[in-house]
Order: sequence, then structure tokens, then C-alpha cells
Amino acid sequence: MSETSPFIERTKEALKHSFILYTGKKIAYSLLLIIAFLLIFISFLPEPFVLKYQKERDVSRSFQMAERDFWVIDEEATEANIEKETRQLLPIWTLNLKVLPPALKKVNSLFSKIEKLQDSRKSDAEKQSQIKKAIPTSLKKEDADALFKLKGEGLRAVEEDTKRMVSICFGKGIYNDKRRAISEDLKKGIKIEQRSEKMVEEERIIHSTEEIYLFSEIKRQTAKELNLSLPPFSNLSELSWNIARSYLEPNLKFNERATIAEKEGLKMRILPVKILVKSGEKIVGEGEVIDRMTERKLAAIAEMKKDANTNTYIGFFVLLLLCFTGFALYLATYQKELLTNKRKILAFLLIAVVTIGFARLLLNYAPGWAIYLFPFAASALLIAFFFSEGLAIFFTSLLSLFMGIMFSSKIEMALLFFLSGLFAIFVIPFARTRGKIAKIGLVVALINCAILLAFQFISQEPIALTLRSKPILGILNGLIVYWVVIGTLPLFENYFLLTTNFKLFELSDLNTPLLRDLFLEAPGTYHHSLLVGNLAESSASSVGANPLLARVAAYYHDVGKIVNPGYFSENQRDKNDHSEIKPTLSATVLRSHIQRGIDIAKAKKMPFEIVEIIGQHHGTSVMTYFYHQAREKGEEPNVEEYRYFGPKPQTKEAGIIMLADSVETTSRTLEKPSPARIEHLVRQIIKEKFVSGELDECDLTLKDLTKIFLSFVHILTSLFHARVEYPKE
Repeated sequence: MSETSPFIERTKEALKHSFILYTGKKIAYSLLLIIAFLLIFISFLPEPFVLKYQKERDVSRSFQMAERDFWVIDEEATEANIEKETRQLLPIWTLNLKVLPPALKKVNSLFSKIEKLQDSRKSDAEKQSQIKKAIPTSLKKEDADALFKLKGEGLRAVEEDTKRMVSICFGKGIYNDKRRAISEDLKKGIKIEQRSEKMVEEERIIHSTEEIYLFSEIKRQTAKELNLSLPPFSNLSELSWNIARSYLEPNLKFNERATIAEKEGLKMRILPVKILVKSGEKIVGEGEVIDRMTERKLAAIAEMKKDANTNTYIGFFVLLLLCFTGFALYLATYQKELLTNKRKILAFLLIAVVTIGFARLLLNYAPGWAIYLFPFAASALLIAFFFSEGLAIFFTSLLSLFMGIMFSSKIEMALLFFLSGLFAIFVIPFARTRGKIAKIGLVVALINCAILLAFQFISQEPIALTLRSKPILGILNGLIVYWVVIGTLPLFENYFLLTTNFKLFELSDLNTPLLRDLFLEAPGTYHHSLLVGNLAESSASSVGANPLLARVAAYYHDVGKIVNPGYFSENQRDKNDHSEIKPTLSATVLRSHIQRGIDIAKAKKMPFEIVEIIGQHHGTSVMTYFYHQAREKGEEPNVEEYRYFGPKPQTKEAGIIMLADSVETTSRTLEKPSPARIEHLVRQIIKEKFVSGELDECDLTLKDLTKIFLSFVHILTSLFHARVEYPKE
């Protein structure tokens, strides 16, 4: 453990380095984008290029037609031809002639030894004894005695007869294989391969047992060929046969390997039976049961596509890469916030990948009619709810085009997805609560029904009001879109901390538990927050920011003041709690409401944007009141001790709330607030924030600041309008 500790410490220190963290994030984002691109590429491959086809007895999910001429192998007819030719093949038996030379050599050796014994000077008894030892054990005593009596020409004649008998028997073939009955093979004939020492192979075909020797009947069968008298043999012929018989053995055996190889070779030589499928010929209709031949035709089409897939993949990869690049440029130009927010990037990629992947699974494994139930509009709605309607329209346009390509380049599917998604996005402003999302589902259902009916009229298809008819499926699609959106909204809101208008409307309810607690614990802060919300909402509308987010975030921007509310001026009555503590401690107490507000918002699982605004609404500004109080007491204060930790506002909404907070707080100090005084106050506060650099990191321009100034002045003038003094009784 002690050896690894320094390494671990060095690693931790290295990881703290900003460059390494920055590089690591870049690599992580790059890998994420590459993985998402590859998943989308694989899923987006159009249906003709996916090498999957339905099997025999499946119900066809779509109509299939031959795009060009091709041949299909009729496997049944081919197998019948192979079976017919195989039945005519003869089993192969191997005649082993390699055993002949060793046998002849043994015969030569035997007779040479006998001849030497006959010519030796040994006694007859010794010669006879030596001959008995030399001859094979299968020979009888009579055979040994007969050999002892033979000399000269007689001995050589017996030797020649023995060699002739051995050669004839081995040459014709001796069978004694009990593992396979040769009689069954001989019914149609057998093929005999002859293999000698020189490995010269010859073949002959026989059909009778008379053409070979059965080992058990070899003596009877050889008698005729050897021209022996039957019965009995002559004495010398009987002796030659007895000697030859002792050297014979079966040399004809069934060759299973060669027989199988012959069959396999025959299968390779027989040409398959092919059927021509003409271009334009119907392969299978939607809803029809696929038979064996149709399966082969579909497999042949898939195989043809496989050969063309390399170029297709390259072309489609380039096309998708260009679209991906164009989409990235769109985001970089019009949706910069999305590119810098990792939560939103992950959520966006998740929606895109799941949408495309689910469409591919539905296309590959579901019945053909089920694709009309695919809730494409749900993804468009989720993009609009979580990001922006402009991004949703761009996403819908691009994705519906590729969906059309995925579904066999059908313009019907492309228009169905595009129009249903587009109309769903346009109806969003009319759905201000979750319950009213049902209106969007109804619109999607009606649009789907209208599109599918229109295509049925164009294609002159019969309109049948069944559960599988296209218009009915389009209506069911709208219901599915509603349930998908309702079910997934809380998941993205809670796990990705994304903000929707529905969530903001719910949080804007003044009866929410947190706002009620703020009202009871810090009533001054509560009313201050409401006024800031009105100022922020009005000015946000004028500069293109989100007015609903600005108002709701303003309601909660000072929620941290629930803790120790008496230390904040708007909640104080007769006593100032800061009078008894040092200015530095007062600054610490005031600054603490930022972190406490963040902690409370996170505990309540509030949207991430609101949490960020709570932390940014004071930026890095200085608490000048306590700073000057410290100086008046003769101290030399460090300005950083009286500065908020920040960060500075990062969005338009955060910048607007910072200005609205300062304006509302300062406006309370005006005596006899006239329009001129209000204008001067608002202008001074906005100028101070701008000059101090607090607005440098948000997107507010000078033109925006002018609009915010006018909006603030209008509301504050109306708020502090002069009242008519009624006469006293």
C-alpha cells in the first residue's frame, strides 16, 4: 500500500491540472459523438441494405418485388438429381497388392533354405528335422516329409507352383471382411481399386463372387484356375497349395473413405437446378405466408444486396456524415447553449439514438402494420419541450427524411413522420399544463389519419375500417404519442434536471410548499421576489429570453433567506441584527444565502437552470454597504471579503434577474419616487452593473439593456404612480 500511495497522489495532482481535465473532457465528448454517430449509422441503413429476411412459415411484413433478373437454386430438384446419381455409384473396394512381394519373398526364402539343406552333408535325420523347423507351422508332418523327399527339378516345380498360386490368389483378391457383406454390394456391382507397391491404381468392376476369392472357399475356387484335378489334387499340387495357403491372407477390403469422397465429388460435379426470377415479378405480398421457395428468393435478394453493400455503405456514410456536420453547424450557430451543456447533449443524443434504434427494431422484427404505430412525434415533442421549438423543427425535418430512407425510401412514411411532428410542435403553445398534452396527441392522431387516408386515395387502396387499417393505426399512434410523452417527461426532468414549461408552470404556483414557507418565514423576501419576478418576466419578453423561466427563477432566487431571515433588510422591523456584529460577519451572513438557496433548490430537485440562476443572481458584486461601514470604523477592509463568490450571470435570464433584483431593492429607498427619479435610478444601476463587468458573460447586448431599462421604468412608474389625495371629512 505504501508503494502505491505516492503514485496515487501524483495521479490525483495531475488530474487536478486544468489542461488535463480539459483534454479529458474533449476526448470523452469526442468518443460520445463517435459512438452516437456509429449507432445512428447502423440503425439508419435503409431496409433493402439490411441483410435480414423472413423465414419459411413467417407472415410477410411487406410487399416484395424483384428489382432485376436473378436465379434461384431449386434445392429439392438439385437434391433429387444428386440422389439419383448417387444411387448409381458403385461402392469402392481396395485390392491391396502390396502384400504379394513379401509373400513371394517368403516362399523364395523357404525353398532356398530347403535346397541348401538338401545339398549339405548333414544326416537325413538332421535334414528332416531342420526342414520341419523351416516350414510354416500350419503345414503337417506329411508336408515336411514330402519336401524332404523332393530334390532338384521336383523341388523347383513345387516352388513355381506355390508362387503361381500365391500370385493368382492375391491378384484376384481374397475377401474375408465381416464388417460389410460384399454380397449386398455385388447386387449392383463393386468397383475394385488395385494398389501395388508402385502405387499404380487400376480399376475394375465385378458383379459376382466368382470374380474374387472368399477366404473360406479359396481352395475350391482356385482349383479350376490352377488346372488341378478335383478331387483329389495330385500329390505335388496338394503340397504346393498347402504351402501357398499358409502365406495367403485377405487383401480385398471395403474403402469407406474413397466411397464417401466419390459421393462428395459427384455432388460437386452435378450442376444445381436454377429457376429464373424476372424483374418486376412478385416475390411475396404483405400478409402472405412465406413458403420454402419464397424464402430462398428473399435470401437471394439479400445476398445480391450484400454484394452491393460496400459502395452503398460508403455513400450512405458520407451522406449521413454531411447531415451530422450540418446539424452540428446549426447547433453552433443557433443553439450554442446546447453544445456547452453536457446534460442536454446526453439527453438529446439519448432521444435521437433511442428513436432511431426503436424504429429499426420495429422495422426488422414487428409486423408491417406495426410501423404505423411508431410514435415519432413524441421525440419531436420532447426536443421542443426540453430545448427549443426551432431545434425540434430542424430535428424533425432531418430525421423524417432519413426515416423515409430507412423505410425503403417510402415518401408516405417520410411525410407521415414530418407532418405529424411539425403539427405537434405548432400545437405546443396551447398546452400549458401536462393534462393538456392530450390535445397534442389528438392533433397527431387527426393528422396521421388525414395523411394515411390521402395516400390511400392516391394509391386507390380500399379503405377498410379494421384494427389494422392505416387510418385506425394513425389514430392509435396519436394516443401512443401522448402516453410516451407523459411517461418520459418526469424521467428527463428528474434524471437530467431538464426544464420544461410544464415544470415551470407548476413551480410558478404561489401555493407550492417552498413558496409558502418563504412567505411565512420571510414575508419581505417573498414580496420582493414577486416584484422581481414581474420585472424579470416583462423585460425577458422584450429581449428574446424565456419570460416564464425568468419569472419562476425570480420567485426562488432568494429562497436561501428562509434561514436567518432577520438578517435581511426586507424582513426587519424594529431591530437591525447587523448592529451587533462586525461588518465582515454581516457580509458572510448575507453571502451565505446564495449557497443555502442552492442547497435547498437541489434538495427540492428543482430545474438546473433555476439552481444556476440562484448562484449567479449577485455575480461577483461587492456588498458596498458593509464595506463602507468597515471603513467608517477605521478599518482597512479587503474588498474580496465583501464580494459575492459568483459566478457572473451566464444567461440572459440570470442577467435580467440580477438587474431586476438590484432595481427593486434600491427603488425602495427612493423618497417621493417620481418618473424622473425612477429613470435615473434604473439607468444608474444598469450602468454600474455593465461597467463593473457583471454582465460580460451573458448574452445581453447594449440594445437589450436599453429594452430592459424601458421595461423596468414602465413597471416601476406604474407601481409608484402618484395617488390622488382624497379630502378629509
